[in-house]
Amino acid sequence: MIIMGTSTSTKSKGKAASKAPLANPPDDLNRTMKPQQIPKAKPATREASQAMQARIVRKTARLELEWANAREVLVAGTFNEWNPTPMQMIHGSRWAIELRLKPGRYEYRFIVDGLWQDDPYAFIFCSNPFGTRNSVLILA
Repeated sequence: MIIMGTSTSTKSKGKAASKAPLANPPDDLNRTMKPQQIPKAKPATREASQAMQARIVRKTARLELEWANAREVLVAGTFNEWNPTPMQMIHGSRWAIELRLKPGRYEYRFIVDGLWQDDPYAFIFCSNPFGTRNSVLILA
């Protein structure tokens, strides 16, 4: 039996049978294949680019903070280019904001009555250049 260019031998009555010749590959396999010609991509139009952006799945991330006696709570992070965005008071001392974000990794901090604060509910933190730490939000 011949399998892809290798040979096998069989023994009959204690004697080795002669080896079968190696199979020769067809001539067309020995030729050098030219790479397929791929047409050059056309530059994307503004409309096509906007349509592609619209197809990107965005997820809702909800950030909440409970801070007694807070008068104003803002959030700033990589998702809003560190421009503070107001959060809404939802109950007594609880503040919240919902963000529509692409999947990815985002750093953020809260600003409570003008002072930068950590998110006490965050699980992941990273250091920042100011000697404090940023909270990290990961959306898969």
